[in-house]
Amino acid sequence: MISGDMQLATGGQEALPASANQQQANPAYSGLIVAQGDSKEGYGLYFMDNKMYFNINEEGKAYQVATTEPLPAKFSFRAGLQKTGVMKLIVNDKEVGSVKTSGLFKKGLDVPLRVGFENKMGEQKIANYPDSFFLARNNILTGAKLEILESIASKTTAGPVAKIITLNVLNDVMKYDKQLITAKAGTTIQITLRNPDFMQHNFVLIKPNTSNKVGAAADQLVRDPNGAKMSYVPKMTEVIAATPLLNPGGKYTLIIKLPAVAGDYPYICTFPGHWRIMKGLLRVTK
Repeated sequence: MISGDMQLATGGQEALPASANQQQANPAYSGLIVAQGDSKEGYGLYFMDNKMYFNINEEGKAYQVATTEPLPAKFSFRAGLQKTGVMKLIVNDKEVGSVKTSGLFKKGLDVPLRVGFENKMGEQKIANYPDSFFLARNNILTGAKLEILESIASKTTAGPVAKIITLNVLNDVMKYDKQLITAKAGTTIQITLRNPDFMQHNFVLIKPNTSNKVGAAADQLVRDPNGAKMSYVPKMTEVIAATPLLNPGGKYTLIIKLPAVAGDYPYICTFPGHWRIMKGLLRVTK
């Protein structure tokens, strides 16, 4: 969920020659760099006709900043939506342009993050670029970062918070940094999930001995057109609490009233396939 500044930065971008005997002075850049959301609510950064485009769509209105000159063979760039609602595109530390949008996104974007390849069509795309729009092979992107200002959303429950827990996703290994956390039965706890990884992840707390059942149901949601909107969290009584899918750099806080029955309550990431290795236990004690 975007709730602040978004920045995509590279240490440099370079195009390789088309063949061993041909060197392009101004190589053609083409394809999607990153996108999230759709033509009504979303953002995207992409190349087309050797120019760079930064689009933001809010409430069905499109805002765009684009380069006007062909891109050089090597350059750095930044594109961002600021807290003031101003979007900017910067190439080689020079501002290409800025536009005042209606503000920051007010809610999570339904169509999930895409990097390097657009697998959506029609109104689910950010802009009117081709279908199956992928970053060209001769476009080498290095040092890329997608940074999102941490957002905090909460699921509120009555009662004072007895324990505060921070859970981090480990980079590149599909694991949480804690595989065991403890709390007392019947108390209210606060769990904050942080995701510094390059993939989407979530936190789903479930009833004892139900990991296989919930995980299998989550895997089935990949075939459901609404699976991504559901953050791949199955609607079943075995699920006690869950965060949405967090994008890279995202953060979400849950406030949970724990069951009165002691036991080992698993927590898993239900992004399809992740739950088998991305898991832990919340040990509820008397």
